[in-house]
Amino acid sequence: MNILILCTGNSCRSQMAHGFLQALDNKIRVCSAGTEPAKEVNPKAVEVMKEAGVDISKHIPVSVDQYLSDEWDYVITVCDNAKESCPSFSGKVKSRIHMGFEDPSHVIGSDTYIMSEFRRVRDEIKEQFSNFYLRNIKCFVARAAVGPDGHVTGLDFTEEMIEKANKNAAKLGLTNVNFIYGDIEDMPLHANSFDVVVSNCVLNLVPDKSKAFSEIFRVLKPGGHFCVSDVVIKGELTESARKSAELYAGCVSGALKMPEYLSIIEKSGFANITIHKERKIEMPEGILTSENDNNGIFSITVSGYKFMWH
Repeated sequence: MNILILCTGNSCRSQMAHGFLQALDNKIRVCSAGTEPAKEVNPKAVEVMKEAGVDISKHIPVSVDQYLSDEWDYVITVCDNAKESCPSFSGKVKSRIHMGFEDPSHVIGSDTYIMSEFRRVRDEIKEQFSNFYLRNIKCFVARAAVGPDGHVTGLDFTEEMIEKANKNAAKLGLTNVNFIYGDIEDMPLHANSFDVVVSNCVLNLVPDKSKAFSEIFRVLKPGGHFCVSDVVIKGELTESARKSAELYAGCVSGALKMPEYLSIIEKSGFANITIHKERKIEMPEGILTSENDNNGIFSITVSGYKFMWH
């Protein structure tokens, strides 16, 4: 899967989108470029991305010309089409998508206000590109993993996105991938139907995680397993600190304490619960204060099995 992200200077929005999308899946090829590339990546973009746990400090703005001879599955423009002319791409591409974001590098005001605008645009980019990945790429990558004899079902609660995803599957001639409308707390799927359930940073926004994991347990076959990425809290977090953290990272809003989170999974019936990855989400200085570096907000990847006796 090859994805090219374009803007004019390739110093801010396209670089942030590049960083987030590559961080979601290092197996896909993600590049970014500009029609008039700047000399360097905007330092404020580097700073706010570091806060979000993604390092783009070694990225360098490049010209779109160097990618014209390559073939791309997606070319995505990220300019604000109300204020700018979107870059054009004359190379070979299967699908063109536009996601418009305001350019925070043009914001005027105090340093505090400018940084708040960089964070706002960063979070908008993260949300839209996470949704793009889940709806347009993840299921197709999973399809390659299951092979021609397997089947992949994507679940989403946005009818418009379901329609787009199914059109993409039809365009690519995929007969073993489909997308359906539904809620993860009440899946319109038969019990004991799936070998694996995967989710990437979606469960943290679900109001009732007990219902969600109970539904995952229900639809899995005996012997099947889930693997999800989510956000949890370790240690104590005051209400004021939590609200401040939510301003910088929307994913914090639905985060539970890790023991409570793991308890919900266990009570749903899962066994062999394993945390595969654990990474602290860095916050700006003064947002979270703790004498213990092991406390804070963490991104985790966790799995669990539905054993045969269930």
